[in-house]
Amino acid sequence: MMAYQDDNSDENVDWKQRFEDLGRKMEDMSARVCKTDRRNSFSSSDFILRDSVRITQDINTKLAADVEIIKTEMTQLREKNATLNKTVSGLQRDVATVQAEEMTFREDLEAALTENVKLCTNVGVLQKENAKLREQVRELEMGMQEMRCDVTVVQKDLVEANARLSEANVRLAAEKSGRNSKERRLSMASATSVETIDSVASIRPEANVRLSAEKSGRHNKERRPSMASAISVGTIDSVASLRPEVEVLHTKGSELVKTVASQKREVDKLRQEVSTLQGKNGEVLADLSIIRSEAQTFINGFRTQLRELQTFVGKSNVLVAFHACLSQPVTTTRMEILVCDNIISNVGAAYDPRNGVFTAPVPGIYAFFANTSPCQRDQEKKARLSVVLENRRIAHVYARGLWWSSGHTALHLEAGHRVWLRTFDDDRYTFSEGWTNFTGMLIQSQA
Repeated sequence: MMAYQDDNSDENVDWKQRFEDLGRKMEDMSARVCKTDRRNSFSSSDFILRDSVRITQDINTKLAADVEIIKTEMTQLREKNATLNKTVSGLQRDVATVQAEEMTFREDLEAALTENVKLCTNVGVLQKENAKLREQVRELEMGMQEMRCDVTVVQKDLVEANARLSEANVRLAAEKSGRNSKERRLSMASATSVETIDSVASIRPEANVRLSAEKSGRHNKERRPSMASAISVGTIDSVASLRPEVEVLHTKGSELVKTVASQKREVDKLRQEVSTLQGKNGEVLADLSIIRSEAQTFINGFRTQLRELQTFVGKSNVLVAFHACLSQPVTTTRMEILVCDNIISNVGAAYDPRNGVFTAPVPGIYAFFANTSPCQRDQEKKARLSVVLENRRIAHVYARGLWWSSGHTALHLEAGHRVWLRTFDDDRYTFSEGWTNFTGMLIQSQA
């Protein structure tokens, strides 16, 4: 507005100068008339007066024409001034809107920075939990190693118990074979004893008959005393000699029976121990299998959490922001990419100053700002550009003369999407350095 007022004041000065020049000419004409009056006689006064009237009429005609021109130009200037006042009001409203949006964006940016701080704090907490989980994994691995050692010991005990059981089975077989031989000997001795008892039983009636016959007749008794005595004494001696052997055989048989019973009990005990060890081994193996399964599940879950944590930490550490402007004025006559080659900041190196293209490194919400101005006193000079996403116009910026304009937008981009500035069309545009710039930043990354 001030620039246009300066132009109007300059034009008013020019008209004032023209009026002053006309006044000076009028004074010169009056002076010339006076000089002519003094030099000429009364005879030439009519001619001089006619000449003066003619000159005055010409001057008045020119002045009237100049006044009409001035009135016309003043009317045009008033119209232009009214139009400019409307434009200024609209621009002031736009500036107020842009300032409000900029304030909102700053608040959002501060909130995003606060959220980033919280995320960094959460990352620290997650890293501590990660260390604790790793310590728990190490403890589980040590427990599994101890369980493997216990299983090895149980397996060794089981092998020893099987060896002892085999030895007991061998001893039991030997005892069974010895018992069978002793039982055969006992059977033979019993058979001999029975035969002896039977022979004694068969001899005893005959001896009794003979003794009774001898008692009934002394003569007969006196004749054969020696025979009866010899038979009875021999029989009794044979029976008496067999009884100790029979008792010994019975005693050995009882001992064998007791030995076999004790060995059976020992074998049963060994079998119970083996069964118990086998059950414990099965339980240990089942517990080991459960522990292995739980440990594998825990390790898989831990690895998943670790990958998610690494992904989260990687995403939370992504910072993308750039600001670039023109290093010199640029005039274009065709639609082309406007390359802001003066890098002020380029965090993340996502903006390429060689071709003016921004490439999104990660998916997320991005904000972009574009400012421009011809920065020329000539109102015919204009600047017009577009924010372009993959050859699709998103936002427009337009400015004329000394005025500047700003545009901004927020976009959801995938990794690899490209954004750049481009002149609006093939018209002639002028872009000043410094005032024409391109800004972008990552607000929030997304999976």
